[in-house]
Amino acid sequence: MSYFPRSLGPMRGAGLACCVIALLAHAPLQAADAGKKTAKEPARHKLLLTREELRACMNSKADIDRTKDELVQEQARLTAEKDELVKLGGELKEQLATLDRGNKELVEKYVEANNDRERRIDALETSGKAYDQKVQALQAQRAAYQKDCASKRFDEDDERAIKAGK
Repeated sequence: MSYFPRSLGPMRGAGLACCVIALLAHAPLQAADAGKKTAKEPARHKLLLTREELRACMNSKADIDRTKDELVQEQARLTAEKDELVKLGGELKEQLATLDRGNKELVEKYVEANNDRERRIDALETSGKAYDQKVQALQAQRAAYQKDCASKRFDEDDERAIKAGK
């Protein structure tokens, strides 16, 4: 189905011809601009990191890896603590069902165990918030590394010298 009435058929052909001519007239300009962009880009990629910049990038990468390992361990610890608190909550629930409320000593012992669990839950929530902040900091550090180091070229001799302690 056509968007134009049939009576405009010859005009459609003329309009199409005008568009083609305009595109062809503009094409050499686009090709020249594209050539300029591609000529500049390889020159930018030929720049190498200095030894000091490479050293900073290598240190940043090591810090990122170390922080990631620490966070993996902390996450495992937090998960284990959470699992233990869930298990303890189930045990306390079972104790409450069979608790002799007439025995003041047993009731106090149950209340103390429940209060201890609540304190541990609060501590876990605080640790979880601190963990989240560390994860966000790591993500920011990774983004900075990607921007400053990841796609940059460097001299392999500089890398060997840095690893050798020079």
